[in-house]
Amino acid sequence: MRMFFFHIVNFRQTSKALLYILLLGTLFFSTGFTLPEKVENLLKQIPYLNKVLKKEKVPNELLEKTQKALEKVFWEGAPKFAPKPWQKAQDYFQKAQKALEEKNYRYTQFYLEKSLEWAKKAEEKAIQERKRQKIKAQEKLKKFLTLHSEIKKDPNWQIKIRLLEEFIKYEKFEEFEKEFKKIQEELKKGGQAPF
Repeated sequence: MRMFFFHIVNFRQTSKALLYILLLGTLFFSTGFTLPEKVENLLKQIPYLNKVLKKEKVPNELLEKTQKALEKVFWEGAPKFAPKPWQKAQDYFQKAQKALEEKNYRYTQFYLEKSLEWAKKAEEKAIQERKRQKIKAQEKLKKFLTLHSEIKKDPNWQIKIRLLEEFIKYEKFEEFEKEFKKIQEELKKGGQAPF
């Protein structure tokens, strides 16, 4: 009889310990919390639990893909033509780098995926904005040349018109606007209607 009670008490203690381990394990693994290395080594000694405590892999491929995407988007003109999505992509990438330093690879992967998503949005927006501004500048120049057809014959004005066309071609829209204003001021001084 005494042995029977002894087994019941041991079973209760053992089941409580297992219950606590399961609850703590669920808490740690569901929240992304990482255990200290000493505790992790102790838990690995428990049978079947060592299979659950596998080390996470560093998302190197995703990191490289995101870096290349951000570089490509930068050269597409995202900082200038799509500043908000570009900034979000940068922010998420910085958070990913911080999580990588802390060896929290789940968060690293999450932030890298978000950064990649925002980089794609920034690229799309930058391309659309560049096209829109190019069309706008071309229409402005075309309208100007139809109003001032005599300018096309003058060699001095031909150089300035060629410069405007080059600004449009190489998507230097700010320089285009500055040069266009200079031309308008010169026309005003010459007594002609600028636009």
